Amino acid sequence: MRKTRYVTCCIALAAAAVVTAAMPARAATENERALIAILQSDAPKKDKAITCKKLAVFGSQQAVPALAALLPDKELTSWARIALEAIPGPAADKALREALGKVQGRVLIGVINSIGVRRDANAVDDLKSQLHNNNAQVAAAAALALGRIGNPPATRVLAQSLASAPGDVRSAVAEGCVLCAERLLADGKAKAAVRLYDKVRQADVPKQRVVEATRGAILARQPAGIELLAEQLKSTDKVMFALGLTTARELPGRKVTKALAAELDKASPHRQAMLLLSLADRSDDPDRVVDAHFRMVGPVVRQLQQVFLEDWSFVTGHEPDRFPADCQEAGSAKCRTIVEGPDEDLDKLLAVLVGAVSAARRQVAIMTPYFIPPRELVGALQAAALRGVKVTVILPAKNNLPFVHWASTNMLWEMLQRGVRVFLQPPPFVHTKLFLVDGHYVQVGSANMDPRSLRLNFELVVEIYDRDFATTIGGHFEAIRKRSREVTLEAVDGRRLPLRLRIERVKQDVGIKAGHRPRLLMVSFSTLMALRSISSETSAKKFAGRRGREV
Repeated sequence: MRKTRYVTCCIALAAAAVVTAAMPARAATENERALIAILQSDAPKKDKAITCKKLAVFGSQQAVPALAALLPDKELTSWARIALEAIPGPAADKALREALGKVQGRVLIGVINSIGVRRDANAVDDLKSQLHNNNAQVAAAAALALGRIGNPPATRVLAQSLASAPGDVRSAVAEGCVLCAERLLADGKAKAAVRLYDKVRQADVPKQRVVEATRGAILARQPAGIELLAEQLKSTDKVMFALGLTTARELPGRKVTKALAAELDKASPHRQAMLLLSLADRSDDPDRVVDAHFRMVGPVVRQLQQVFLEDWSFVTGHEPDRFPADCQEAGSAKCRTIVEGPDEDLDKLLAVLVGAVSAARRQVAIMTPYFIPPRELVGALQAAALRGVKVTVILPAKNNLPFVHWASTNMLWEMLQRGVRVFLQPPPFVHTKLFLVDGHYVQVGSANMDPRSLRLNFELVVEIYDRDFATTIGGHFEAIRKRSREVTLEAVDGRRLPLRLRIERVKQDVGIKAGHRPRLLMVSFSTLMALRSISSETSAKKFAGRRGREV
């Protein structure tokens, strides 16, 4: 008896599910019919435009005839194409192909673009004939549509047309060839892709097409592309050199890294800096640590020597037997060193950072491995974001010190809720510290943005006032930002409870007692602030006493 009831219940539930599923389907069909009726009525064009947008969501092949009838209408053609591009099935493809012989000018260009979006393989012959259209814009649109289709017939048509196409159409034909080559490469046909890329490189086409084809030719060749890559890195053309730097970041393999390193000694100091940044961005070994280094010349070197000799004397207890040498002017950048430590230089760097952020009008960009800023700096960054300054912070996605990562994540909400954007860059671990303001002020050096670095450690940074250098650093920063993952307030607030409580457990595990030097000063922001009043004052007196300075 029970078994009979169980089977009956199952059948009833299944029937209910079928009815429930059928109801939305019927409702959607009825909704589509109502929308089609609007298109076929005398409704105002604005209503028909909105209806086309709805059919892009609800439409099926049943709506295609009504939409196709609107294609010749200059005011409604783009709205009809929105729906036809989205509706699956061959009916929409056929409607667009048939419209090619019924429309002209800008309307024809739009229809051709929609065919390219749908990648209609059956439209190759129709598009081939449009390559000879007297309207250059129509012919160019046909070339790009063939490139988006990218099948063997479309590839042959474009390759054959590259040399014979009129000058005002050849650029589009070349772009179509590049798109076809990308399709070939994605399909595992690297040799065919290389041939097509090289054909574009050797053609009489605009420089932008040559740049695109050269990049593709290098990447398609894989290790064999190193020679072509090195050619770009030696080029006196700034555009081709920039292409080499960009492609060097994309082409995998240690041989590429060696090729980049080999170019360093041959390059000018300005190019050496950019080559080093490209090397830093490569990911041959995800476990390695990456840092950026800078070569300084000019009077700033005397300042660096002075700091070194003071520290040498402090560590060894002996007065130096040499003194900083005078250095000649070199370049146009204005530079100054800033020293920070738990002595007479206490909080000097923090004051400079807060002042720079407070003076910012357009941009503040920060890259640091350890980010637990003191309250003063937190307030300055929040205030800058609130007054419209673009404040961006890039941190490592995986830190070499897990405690620091936990502590940093725990206080990011303070930044995010005020409009500061935070990004996590993928491995390898980047130890670089950069600080950029308004495209003309840069700080590089040893200091991190955490209380240990800004309060207890001896640190040195160099301020650089130079727009050219700032532009180079800004480009490096932006390249890393684009391949990094943005952190959202929702993600921070949505962490699992164990992760949110972990920071409190860390405080207990560290077991800090009064009078002990903390083993981990980066545990959490709140812990650091509590420790700062004890440890930094003790360290300041200790070091100042050894240096013979008063605190």
